[in-house]
Amino acid sequence: MGRDKLLTHKSRINLWIIDALDRRLEEFQKTSGWSKTQIIEVAIACFLNAREMEKREREVKRGLAEAKQ
Repeated sequence: MGRDKLLTHKSRINLWIIDALDRRLEEFQKTSGWSKTQIIEVAIACFLNAREMEKREREVKRGLAEAKQ
């Protein structure tokens, strides 16, 4: 049981993580059936999406403040 192979461009990243985080990844890997690579890809995507949403919220607030003036 593996994930579908996507025909997209990929970058190779060597990643060093602390042992405690690696153990947590392995636990989640066993319970979810996902690979470590897939878990890390999803985690990075979620992190970046959250940062983009924060940026948009700040821009909206700034726009509302400017509109009130």
